[in-house]
Amino acid sequence: MKGLLITVLTLTAASSTVLAGSQHTFSSRPADPEGQFPRLGACPDPHACIFPPDVSTFLPGSYFDLRVELHAYDKDTSKPTPKPYDQFKTTIRKDKGKWVDVNKFFKIKSQPVIENWKFNWTDSIEKHYASVLQNGQKPIQVAVAARAWRKLKLTEPGLYEIKVQYGSKKTYTVQYQVVEPKKPKKKAKNVILFISDGTNVGMITAARALARQHTSGKYHSLLSFEDFDNLGHVITNSVDSLLTDSANSASSYATGHKSSVNALGVYADSSSDPFDDPKVELITELIRRRQPKKAIGIISTAYGQDATPSAFISHTRQRSQSAEITDQLLHGVHNWTQAVLPDVWLTGGAEYFKAPKSLKGNDYYKDFQKEGYHLVFDKKELLNNKKKDEKLMGIFRKGNLDVWFERNLYVNNTVGNKAHPDLSGKDALGSDQPGLSDMTLAALEVLKKRGGKDGFFMMSEAASVDKQVG
Repeated sequence: MKGLLITVLTLTAASSTVLAGSQHTFSSRPADPEGQFPRLGACPDPHACIFPPDVSTFLPGSYFDLRVELHAYDKDTSKPTPKPYDQFKTTIRKDKGKWVDVNKFFKIKSQPVIENWKFNWTDSIEKHYASVLQNGQKPIQVAVAARAWRKLKLTEPGLYEIKVQYGSKKTYTVQYQVVEPKKPKKKAKNVILFISDGTNVGMITAARALARQHTSGKYHSLLSFEDFDNLGHVITNSVDSLLTDSANSASSYATGHKSSVNALGVYADSSSDPFDDPKVELITELIRRRQPKKAIGIISTAYGQDATPSAFISHTRQRSQSAEITDQLLHGVHNWTQAVLPDVWLTGGAEYFKAPKSLKGNDYYKDFQKEGYHLVFDKKELLNNKKKDEKLMGIFRKGNLDVWFERNLYVNNTVGNKAHPDLSGKDALGSDQPGLSDMTLAALEVLKKRGGKDGFFMMSEAASVDKQVG
């Protein structure tokens, strides 16, 4: 792609240099509790939780929700659950200055109401397998009192502390760093983020062995990205588990914040509602707000409501909320910044665009066309698209797109799949579905046209790597 003036960038590097690049360290902060059965992730205090959690890092002016929870419980499950903490105060200070009420600091006219709910905490392996062991042990019931402050921002760089006071002089404090990114010598106009889902070191080794010749064990050439000037590894664990998933990891790329497994653009609180968890702003939302003329493209060989593409347009605790994620693609979320509405969206997942699986039976194809999208359903329509200046939506089948073998060698395997994106019951033959390179190149043509001198951001996901191996 020489001569295209396109900067290929990973948000791994961006978040490490911008969001975690400060020399300030948090080694003196309270450690997470040991064990695999925490009450709630990122809550080292016995009763208090604050989200975003301790040692979170922000860009100046980026939006976030603040959630404070107080947990009342008795580990002796034979006793009644204590009453929730109904009196607590939340304050904030900057750079070790004076503590200020959080409502006053953020100029909030009225204190958010206290919310109450209960959840069960399984705090040991004996309780986790109580039904199997038949030991009669029960989970601990936790009574929650919580407040949420929505759509806040910290505009000045520095060290911020948020403290909650509860009970008889009990306190819990978290620290945030707001980091002004270093001004680059040369600013990139265009950003392409390639994500190869499930591609660990073993996958790279296998790909190299298949794609490159070698003599006496020495390869004649490496894979293209192995010659990049900068390579690195990322630590992928979530805030509360060693193993991650595509939701938390893609959300980390999209926000610069680690969260929990299954979470998209939020920190996981203890409520059962998958849409009330405290949000953090996505890079795509930040672009829409600060550089509204920059074009945005999301491309994936997965269904569009899958974790990776969804991480760049939605906010929910549960990645499985496919119908609602489709709605957020169009409408965004309440009391937040505007919807991302990508200039280009090329994925699978047709079943959530029309009844019976769409939200409230809506016909989202019609809704997106009303928003000015040119709609295409197959490879031929995509490659023959002449409307480069219009927003482009390509939905190429129900579910995930078929993998390379079914699209190129074993097309007969796709006969009878009844997966056509118009939901007519026709087949979506593998030969009619575009590959990732087809979609990426087609998207670039539209993004260059629509972004113009303001440039574009594109996320292109190879979602079939782990699917083919699995």
